[in-house]
Amino acid sequence: MLLWTLIEVEKIAVEENWLSYIIGQIHDDMIHDYEEKELDHIIETINYVGTEKIKEMFPWISVPLKIEHEISGIDGNWAEMKGV
Repeated sequence: MLLWTLIEVEKIAVEENWLSYIIGQIHDDMIHDYEEKELDHIIETINYVGTEKIKEMFPWISVPLKIEHEISGIDGNWAEMKGV
């Protein structure tokens, strides 16, 4: 499900010409480098694709889905991640 969500979000990012970009996937995380002014839109897009649109593609999903977001500051690292 994560890989499908990543691919769909990337399609939207290209269509909307985001300055932010997805770096990749590590275990159960989607890693991206973001422009601060795009952060709210990125989170909304990921939430929509990964919790709503995904059910159109995979109608057998019958449980509510939730996505957690964590970010670090500019030039931050994983030890400095904070929930959004």
